Amino acid sequence: MMKDHSMSEYLSRMQIFKDNLKRARAMGPGYGDTKFAHYTKEEFKRKMTPVSVHPKDIHHDETLRNGTEFKDVQVPDEFDWRKSPEGDKVGPVYD
Repeated sequence: MMKDHSMSEYLSRMQIFKDNLKRARAMGPGYGDTKFAHYTKEEFKRKMTPVSVHPKDIHHDETLRNGTEFKDVQVPDEFDWRKSPEGDKVGPVYD
């Protein structure tokens, strides 16, 4: 089922698409049209970036602004979820 959009929305998306395609082609071979090409940078970031804790949201006492405490938690410098001792924690990428 197709969504019903106004002509101004269509023209705006078309211009965003053209700008993004031009930028992608300037990056070289292998870059081009994707299913996200009609998003602005801000829309893509908002829709596709998972929510995470930003370092600025952690106070010096290791407490998040919402009150969650992380005292006595040992966090490794690196962790590969593909090699977790509990088994697979990351599935394949589907796209």
